[in-house]
Amino acid sequence: NNMGSLGMEQGRPGEAVPYFREAAEGYQRSIGAKFPTAQCRSNVGDAFWTRGMFAEAEAEYRQAVAILDQIPEQEGALRTPEFQDAYASGVAEGLERTFWSIAQP
Repeated sequence: NNMGSLGMEQGRPGEAVPYFREAAEGYQRSIGAKFPTAQCRSNVGDAFWTRGMFAEAEAEYRQAVAILDQIPEQEGALRTPEFQDAYASGVAEGLERTFWSIAQP
């Protein structure tokens, strides 16, 4: 996950994807459906989103939410208005960053 994050910070989201996936698979094998597993899936989605691969990003985000749905203490939190607002804000901020990056020379 750290190597993927480094790739993202350096503007190389394509190189980040395999690292995020490897981390997600490792977490899945070692701890199962827990928050770190979902976070890595979300990171894969972010990398795809940054590259304009929106369908692939959505699939990863859906996997992340599905993992969070399996965590009893997270299940109720995903359904709260606060979470829904935060999620919508995060998507909007990601869209804004993407559009600005496209618009910048």
